[in-house]
Amino acid sequence: EFGQRLPARLDAFLKSPTGIIGNGDTCVLPPAPASIFHHEPELAFVIGKTATNVSQDEALDYVFGYTNFLDMSARGIPGALGNSFFLGKCWDTFAPMGPALVTADEIPDPQNLQIRLWNNEEPRHDFPTSDMAHPIRELISEFSKVTTLEPGDVVATGVNHQHIGPVQDGDTIRMEIVELGPSLVIHISDPEGREWPRGIDREFGAMVIAGAPANP
Repeated sequence: EFGQRLPARLDAFLKSPTGIIGNGDTCVLPPAPASIFHHEPELAFVIGKTATNVSQDEALDYVFGYTNFLDMSARGIPGALGNSFFLGKCWDTFAPMGPALVTADEIPDPQNLQIRLWNNEEPRHDFPTSDMAHPIRELISEFSKVTTLEPGDVVATGVNHQHIGPVQDGDTIRMEIVELGPSLVIHISDPEGREWPRGIDREFGAMVIAGAPANP
């Protein structure tokens, strides 16, 4: 997670492989009773070789490359699982990525990239990866202490929550990290036809800054 979340604890969760979609595809919002659905553009890295108990000094040697990633999120779904990461993050089509995979040798400093997002060509996110509370070296080292990272594993690095906004039926989302080539563009479909106020969700961003409990 990025520095605006206080305290800067290291959280992680798994997304379903069935969430993966590509450039030009459609993210379908599920019929679950969410209070809102959000976009979260993130830098993702792809593991190139098996990593177990890796030190921070050698962590970047295990990165094959980098790509765009959209962590689509549902908020406030009630149920037996509560406001869990599973209910918030693991729906089909909720992990768009690509379109390019840029090898690590072409990205000399992954902490010096700018992540931008537009919803229907209206600007939303615009933040540097230097904002990350936990740099990529630390993420790889800490995650590899818990679980072995295998070649092909994709790890998304978190978002600056201050410009998160809602998505709804008919939206076109475009994210860009210039050094990673073409933009990632997806479309939003909601068979339920739900609507939320457009623009930046400043209330959610304020909760994150304040350290108030927020849905994953």
